[in-house]
Amino acid sequence: LRPLCLYSTTVAHPDAIGNVLHRAYVTAGSQKGVAHLAICKDIFSRTTVWPLVETLPRLRTGVGVDRGEVEHAAELLLQAKKPVILMGTGSRESANLCLQMAEKIGAALLLTLGAKGTVDEAYPLVLGGLGEGGSRAGLEALAQADLLVALGASWFPRSFIPAGLPVVQVDHNPIT
Repeated sequence: LRPLCLYSTTVAHPDAIGNVLHRAYVTAGSQKGVAHLAICKDIFSRTTVWPLVETLPRLRTGVGVDRGEVEHAAELLLQAKKPVILMGTGSRESANLCLQMAEKIGAALLLTLGAKGTVDEAYPLVLGGLGEGGSRAGLEALAQADLLVALGASWFPRSFIPAGLPVVQVDHNPIT
């Protein structure tokens, strides 16, 4: 037997709705299945301080590369003066390559919870985590950044990303 839903959760606070909807969409779309959300009745009459998710990620089946997107990402990387790299679960097997990239472009490194333990956090470019358990240094780096490169991080606390910060997202598996 396998479960009917690929993702199921209850939304009990209005500030959770954005992240939960994003996670449900990515999970159901990338794994071609059902996501179930139970939303407490009072949520519909309450407001949230969290920003709306303006666009949802494009979901693809299999690994594919869009030449135009790669060229645009390359332009952004070449123009960036203060890039930050966010390593996620999907970057675990390529952690050394992520470190090499950070050194080459002079980027600070932030880690999602799923990437913790992949690199030595005493490494000079590593500023810590992102989110509630993140570091002040990481938030300051993001505030000054002109580009965020998310490697293997399809789901992360977007409320900690400054509005208007360009994001280049690289991941073969949207659910990671």
